[in-house]
Amino acid sequence: ATVNLTDVPEAPVMADQTFSIREVATNGTVVGTLVASDQDAGSVLSFAFTSDVFQVNASTGEITVSDETKLAYDPDDPATQSYAINASVSDNTAGTPLTDNAVLTINVVQNGAPTILPQTFSIAENALEVATVGDILATDSENDPITWSIVSTEFLDVVNLSAITGQMSLKQGAILDHEANPVLTYTVQVTDGDKSAQAVITVNVTDVNESPEITTTGFDVPENTTSGAV
Repeated sequence: ATVNLTDVPEAPVMADQTFSIREVATNGTVVGTLVASDQDAGSVLSFAFTSDVFQVNASTGEITVSDETKLAYDPDDPATQSYAINASVSDNTAGTPLTDNAVLTINVVQNGAPTILPQTFSIAENALEVATVGDILATDSENDPITWSIVSTEFLDVVNLSAITGQMSLKQGAILDHEANPVLTYTVQVTDGDKSAQAVITVNVTDVNESPEITTTGFDVPENTTSGAV
């Protein structure tokens, strides 16, 4: 006897999957790609889920950010820290496509603020114009670009601060006077575009021996004044 086996379409299989995305991600940022399999040769898979923050490419399963304004990690609100999304994958079986479901978890990673510590520099009161005072150091744990700025209001006529490099230098025409202002302090802020941090930067103006000044004074002496008279 001959037994003919008829091929029966198999449903695709998709397991639960987890991805992470930074809270500062912008629209279009790729979160990851859903993975599914199907035993049937030539099967074409289609992915789907519903979310107001993320979207999925139906053909490839690639997940991207669709609304960056809703990616705001709040330590006090668990709903902002992770998203559980019911995802599905379907094949192209004629009539009624076969489907499998899985839970897609997307964890939101909180963006850390850059770090800047108090720093002290010294510069001589007779330093040349535009001389470098020092490089203000700051770091960012995610290696995001950092921008420097002075947010205090005193002694702004003395220094420039590069927003790109953090290098502080004397302004052209700046006057340093140890006797008048031996210490200059600035509050410097660094930001990664999302979070910021501040620190006090101290600039010590060092004293320089200055040449004594002689004032020319005139005297009138009568012509018959004797020697030794004052």
